[in-house]
Amino acid sequence: MVELYRLRCATCHTGDPSLSGNDILRWHRETPQWEIRQVDGVRHLERVFIFKSFAEAIAFTTEVATLAVQEKHHPFIMIDYDEVTLKWWTHKVQGLHLNDFIMAAKVDSLIRLNPLR
Repeated sequence: MVELYRLRCATCHTGDPSLSGNDILRWHRETPQWEIRQVDGVRHLERVFIFKSFAEAIAFTTEVATLAVQEKHHPFIMIDYDEVTLKWWTHKVQGLHLNDFIMAAKVDSLIRLNPLR
């Protein structure tokens, strides 16, 4: 098994291919808590995190933002009091890229490191 959270995001270029269905299934096995959604014909990874307070939701969001800056791959983030919705997809490929699964796994590792969330 590949430990996705240990990988680094690669630079993407416009026109690079998005992942095939088989590759999506392969990497989704490593990030099973993330849902694969289709929005306007573009596949996304999505997960909702629920916290005990707004402050915890903001702290988590800050950790995700720090990871995103380090990896140069940024999510859609929506905060609704104690809920944080994250969505990953790669604009340049108009779909899912390995980077999206890497970042989902990195976020999952944040939760594993702090299970009180």
